[in-house]
Amino acid sequence: MKKFIVTCLSLLALCLLPTFVAANDTPAPSRDTVSAAERWQQMTPEQRTQLRQEYQRFQKLTPERQERLRQRLQHFRQLPADEQDEVRRRFRHWRDLPPEQQERLRHQFQRFQGLPEELQKALRRDMEQLRTLPPDERRARRQELRRQYFESTPEKATPRSSGQPGSGGQMRSGGQSGSGGQGPRH
Repeated sequence: MKKFIVTCLSLLALCLLPTFVAANDTPAPSRDTVSAAERWQQMTPEQRTQLRQEYQRFQKLTPERQERLRQRLQHFRQLPADEQDEVRRRFRHWRDLPPEQQERLRHQFQRFQGLPEELQKALRRDMEQLRTLPPDERRARRQELRRQYFESTPEKATPRSSGQPGSGGQMRSGGQSGSGGQGPRH
């Protein structure tokens, strides 16, 4: 889920950064500036308005968050083309989700961020093992993991091992979470 959020933010930065470069007083236009100007000319008025609004949102971010987005954009640009395509695909998928589902996923991400690091690692292991299962088993196991990690009370979550593959991150009552009601770390 964290990778998904990073993906979304990276794409946002990808769309915005050339505009920021073009807005700076650079002596000679760079390749990014020229391509940004060309893209600007190709945009519809609605797209330009949306980009202006996103730029204003970006300007309201703290300098630290702005820098983090710039770093993510730089990382994105260094990815191989097939990985960039995958990031874009995930972003489109996220964008096309109904708002309620996006909100549910945000909430799950916040809950994940609130889990102790040990449980985060266990959940990642369990999710990796899902990829090895046949589709029907994968769906059933995913639902089970959702219940264990996100529908149970995170304040009482601790890993347990049941001897099943991928069960190292299952939860039961007893431990504590370090969430303190905080949202995702950006």
